[in-house]
Amino acid sequence: MFQAGISEIEITPREYGHLGRLIAVPTQVTGVVCPLYARAIVMENNGTRLAVISVDMNFIFTENIREIRDHIAPAGGLDPNNIMICC
Repeated sequence: MFQAGISEIEITPREYGHLGRLIAVPTQVTGVVCPLYARAIVMENNGTRLAVISVDMNFIFTENIREIRDHIAPAGGLDPNNIMICC
């Protein structure tokens, strides 16, 4: 039996610092124009569960993706390899 669930959480930082850039000088952040969210869909079929997570960010480093997968997997009963994170 195929099952699916969706979720959304706001991830806007509560404290502002510098907006880092890869090729430009970091800029001081002074406020929020639009809140940032992480949205997920988790699907399961025949005992295999997977998640697709969309994050309102320009990029996430590979080592951070590994950390996020390892943190999320036990809570959702997921294999870390079955978690896709996209920006």
